[in-house]
Amino acid sequence: MNDPNNRRSEVRHPVHLEVDCSAGGSGDTFLYAYITDISSMGIFIRTDTPLPVGTRLELGFTPPGSKDEPQGRRLELTGEVMWNTTGQANAAPGMGVRFHVPW
Repeated sequence: MNDPNNRRSEVRHPVHLEVDCSAGGSGDTFLYAYITDISSMGIFIRTDTPLPVGTRLELGFTPPGSKDEPQGRRLELTGEVMWNTTGQANAAPGMGVRFHVPW
């Protein structure tokens, strides 16, 4: 089960969540895209227009609710593009984003 090709230390969970992404804090670049997997450290955003590595993002999405809170609560987070699929053949278009931790 330990795949040496998997560099991730956090478990990823498949999801399909809409996400709003604003780059650079100026709002110049705004994407409506989908999160296709999530972990405690970051997300993969499926988009036909992935942003360059190093781009800082403001993210907004609503994870599914629970039995105690059926609607879920909208999260507003920041992150950074760590990799993208630009130029990769046979890869789903998108980008890996690591969350910024506020401490």
